[in-house]
Amino acid sequence: ILNDSGDIIYPVPQIIITKKTLLVDNENSKSLKRDIDILIASDPKYFKETMEVVDLFSAFNLKIAIKIHPSQLIDDFKCKRYSDNLNLIPKDKLISDVANKCKIFIPTCPVSSSSEAAYYSGAKVITINYGGIKLTNFVDKYIYASVNSLEELPSLIENLLD
Repeated sequence: ILNDSGDIIYPVPQIIITKKTLLVDNENSKSLKRDIDILIASDPKYFKETMEVVDLFSAFNLKIAIKIHPSQLIDDFKCKRYSDNLNLIPKDKLISDVANKCKIFIPTCPVSSSSEAAYYSGAKVITINYGGIKLTNFVDKYIYASVNSLEELPSLIENLLD
């Protein structure tokens, strides 16, 4: 982990993301095939919010994926019937590998260190300031845009995907 963000709940296997793991050439990453419209990074502390973001976009004709946090189980997400446009990405898959395939990255935890990997993979990172409160400046250099409520997300996403 490049930064101690405090968003990992232990015990989980050690996760090491080195600069070599990240696709640092942001310009060349734009030419990659991006077949995921929105990649949502789950977080056990923000499980409710993760589901709210998924529900928000379930009516849209978008390819959505949830990258499951290393300390979560895929079974946590199987309790609900999703559209065929939603994929669950296993927790053992590297975020940088998945972010290379997405256009927009939404970490449900606004201070997620995965924002850095997504940024270097060429994804547009959008954070949510729940209740209009910005928690930190920690990931500012990786953020394309922030919203202060879930209601602001659809129009922003629509504009970015046009």
